[in-house]
Amino acid sequence: MTNPVKRLRDRLNQTGVDAYIVPSFDSHQSEYVAPHFKKREWLTGFTGSAGTAIVTQDHAVLWTDGRYHTQAQRQLAGGPFSLIREGLPGEPTMEEWLRDLLPDHAVIGFDGSCLNQVTFAVIQERTKDKEFSFSIDTCLLDGLWDDRPPLPKEPVIDFPLAFAGASRLDKLDRVRSKMTEWNVDLYLIPNLDDIAWLMNIRGADIPFCPFVLSYLTIAHDQTTLFIHQEKLPKQLIADFKEQGIRLVPYESIYEALRKTDKRRILFDPQQVSAKLFSSVPEGCQMIPKGDLVTKMKAVKSEAELRNIHNAQVKDGVAMMHFLVWLTDQVPKGSITELDIGEQVAHFRSNQPNWLGPSFDPIAAYKENAAMMHYKATQENHAVIGSEGFLLIDSGGQYMDGTTDITRTVALGPVTKEEQVDYTLTLKAHIGLSQAIFLEGTCGPHIDVLARRHMWNRGLDYKCGTGHGIGYALGVHEGPHRIRNNDNAVPLEPGMLVTNEPGVYKPGRHGVRIENTVCVRLHQQTEFGRFYRFETISFCPIDTTPIVLDLLTDDEKDWLNAYHRTVYETLAPQLEGRVLERLQEWTKPV
Repeated sequence: MTNPVKRLRDRLNQTGVDAYIVPSFDSHQSEYVAPHFKKREWLTGFTGSAGTAIVTQDHAVLWTDGRYHTQAQRQLAGGPFSLIREGLPGEPTMEEWLRDLLPDHAVIGFDGSCLNQVTFAVIQERTKDKEFSFSIDTCLLDGLWDDRPPLPKEPVIDFPLAFAGASRLDKLDRVRSKMTEWNVDLYLIPNLDDIAWLMNIRGADIPFCPFVLSYLTIAHDQTTLFIHQEKLPKQLIADFKEQGIRLVPYESIYEALRKTDKRRILFDPQQVSAKLFSSVPEGCQMIPKGDLVTKMKAVKSEAELRNIHNAQVKDGVAMMHFLVWLTDQVPKGSITELDIGEQVAHFRSNQPNWLGPSFDPIAAYKENAAMMHYKATQENHAVIGSEGFLLIDSGGQYMDGTTDITRTVALGPVTKEEQVDYTLTLKAHIGLSQAIFLEGTCGPHIDVLARRHMWNRGLDYKCGTGHGIGYALGVHEGPHRIRNNDNAVPLEPGMLVTNEPGVYKPGRHGVRIENTVCVRLHQQTEFGRFYRFETISFCPIDTTPIVLDLLTDDEKDWLNAYHRTVYETLAPQLEGRVLERLQEWTKPV
């Protein structure tokens, strides 16, 4: 096949486009996308989940964030694309690069269905002095990708009320109440996790995420679901009709918006694509408060939290079986990183109501673990030895919850440097786990409780400390998160968030320890309501690499208390050798 960049440049010539932007997103701004939408990966060869490519006649560049710098450098080597390390000092933003490189009045093209309105508005604002023209419906890669996978049309699951906790009509009533308060006529929802939660449906259109390709609009007198109807079971179609939910073809969303007579439209500019935004008639007032459902589903109900606890216990049982298998197999010297991912999924699949992995498992041995989102492949993977660290980051999708957990395991002798870095990671993890914070606190306010243990030693990790998690939905879910940047979303009781600090040293090793925590009420005093974190992941933390002299007595007490909880929670579910190992691995330090 002819080089795709060369073929794309031919099309630039034919269309008069000076620069073509290729984002990583699908038409719903999803983090993980179906193979049909992986245009950026196909064009560049970079397989990370985040990144933006731009091609001109003379340049081909890729931006990606700190999670993927090492991986991108490796995967782009020898190809036409150069890497711009997003977020590092001295590296240009996409807008700066376009403004500095292109002449006045240049034409910039992109598929507007795959770029959100916020990003497009930022590009427009920061390059306005150049008077660029923008072609937002330019799909120059269409027809170049000869074996492009089709749009997925996987069967839809009617998510039972026993798992959902509330009916779709009850959820719609909550939404409409807010719409009335805000005086809006129509609510436009393109993001798949919000639709799945609100409509109580699940599917398999997106790898690792039980989502259904669809759009949703809510008016006061009508709910409209834009979907490929052949995916729906007959009974669900009948239920939707009885509940007043209208079904129309998936592709008709743009025409429906162009013809709408609603004048005040609620939307989330981070989720609505530039093409959707441009389809709204002039004269409509766009109300940018459309993360309403995102915020609703972020605060889990007590029914959801009870189910999530069950999912976490099942996940802990699966992890124990996996860790016992791992320690039995390592001395044989016959397993690879590829085997790790297969086995951890295998043990989860034995649990009731399992839907699949919640993301592509990361099994990274020794220096590979320095790449935060490393992925072993048939062409590039390590054989597991009896020394150094193995990092396993994995999770499961169950009907009763979504899980995400990381353990770093010493497979034999480790260096003093590795021991110290492991202990610092544990201290950082405990520091955040013990947080008590006032109502109104946002994730960035407490990020330092973990990161300070790294900073004291001149270390840092170029990623967040924690992200929200969905309920049988996406393993990464907003709007809250814990990281050292702007995020003005207060942490509220019922929110789930990960606690996952780490140390990553390219060419040497990587360490991460991750649990999921739930925000809970701690106490109320004359000064206000104070919250704490309840750890809801149940799996032993390897104690063999710990430098005990670096832990305070308080930190040792936390670790011992956590291991008591792990033992008491998992022991009734285990027997034989696995139970014996659990007892051994949860002994007090």
